[in-house]
Amino acid sequence: MRRFAVIGILVAACSGQSPDAKLAKSLDAPASWMSGLAMIGEKWSANSVPRAYVEKSLDAAGDEFDKTTKSVRESDASPLLRNAVLKQLAAAQASSSSMRGAIEANDRARVARDSRELADAGKQLSEIAEDAAK
Repeated sequence: MRRFAVIGILVAACSGQSPDAKLAKSLDAPASWMSGLAMIGEKWSANSVPRAYVEKSLDAAGDEFDKTTKSVRESDASPLLRNAVLKQLAAAQASSSSMRGAIEANDRARVARDSRELADAGKQLSEIAEDAAK
C-alpha cells in the first residue's frame, strides 16, 4: 500500500506543469474574449449587432478580465510573465471601458478604434501564452 502512495506522489510530481505553463494555459479565455469583443465592436460599427448584445458581452468579458487579473497576481509564474500578461489585461480593460462609453455616445469611429486595440491585445496575449508554454 505504501509503495502505491509513493508511486502516486512521484507520478503527480513528474506530470506537474511549471507555474509559467499553468498561467499560459489559463490565458485562452481572456485572449478569446479580447478577439471576440473586437469582432463584436466591428459588427456593431457596421450596424450588424444590437447595442444590448455588445453591452452584455462587455460585462462578461470584464468579469473574465477581472478573474484572470486576480489569478495572475496570485500566480507563482515568473514576474516577467505576470507583468506582460497584466499589461495586456489592463490594455483590454481600458479598451473595453472606452468601447462602452463609445457605444453609449453612439461613436462608431471610437468603437472601431477600440476594436483594433482589443484585437491587438488579444493577439499579443496569445503570443505571450504560446511563448510561456514552451
